[in-house]
Amino acid sequence: MKYFHTITITVFSKQEENAEEIKEALKRFITTDLEKEKITLKEEEATGFDNKKITILTLKLTKQKHIKQFLKELFSKFTKMQEQQLIDELNTRVDEECFFYLRLDKESWIKKEKIFIIDGGNCFHIKFKIASYPCNKERAKITIQD
Repeated sequence: MKYFHTITITVFSKQEENAEEIKEALKRFITTDLEKEKITLKEEEATGFDNKKITILTLKLTKQKHIKQFLKELFSKFTKMQEQQLIDELNTRVDEECFFYLRLDKESWIKKEKIFIIDGGNCFHIKFKIASYPCNKERAKITIQD
């Protein structure tokens, strides 16, 4: 069964941070060879509130084999409590356009490869486009719970 159409992982690298370290941490979410599998790591430059440079790094998964591999690897790192937290917070994590949102603490993933679910701050943003028909919040939540 197809659960997601796409998964997009985004992280910001601030001027004072080690951009290469953050880029490598982002790549660790996908254990496959990005170049061989033709997965593009997109880099955009932006300016923050304080006029400091920010690099926005984005990986977008569109092929089902990449999505399934990512899901398997990601959810193998969750504790039972974290899985329950996602279920409990499902209503606030799914929107009307059938997107499921997840934020993971950037520092703990970079330094320890540990997954910590957070609600904001310095994080990896993961946006899942839920494959549900019809596309509405209630149907999307049912798809996720399956």
